Amino acid sequence: EEGAQVTVNSLHPGVIRTNIMRTTKYL
Repeated sequence: EEGAQVTVNSLHPGVIRTNIMRTTKYL
């Protein structure tokens, strides 16, 4: 749900950025 995603983004913005960077490295 959108609400859940917003909560995760607010609590763990660093985790999301790390995941994006990892995906970029694999690609």
